[in-house]
Amino acid sequence: MLRWNCEQATSLNKKVRFRVTDKDKPSESWTIYPVPPVATIKAEDESEANILIKITSDSMQTMISGNFDATKAIANGDIELFGNLSILKSMGVLFSSG
Repeated sequence: MLRWNCEQATSLNKKVRFRVTDKDKPSESWTIYPVPPVATIKAEDESEANILIKITSDSMQTMISGNFDATKAIANGDIELFGNLSILKSMGVLFSSG
């Protein structure tokens, strides 16, 4: 199980937005604000982020379960990335396992 890693997220210093889509429901959006001393997550915040990750709800569930294959998800069109893609290398600090 992945857990939100608030203390480490502040080191990212970039705003990350997840827009989760589902064919049966309107999309939902969460923006991660890694502002010291404590990072926060805001729902339905459409302010500009450094990176936008559009992901299907099924792929988000797979990511949370720890079984996510980003290459496969991109190839299947289940995830789209916009903005500063170099941030992806640093995003591991947002979550911890356990």
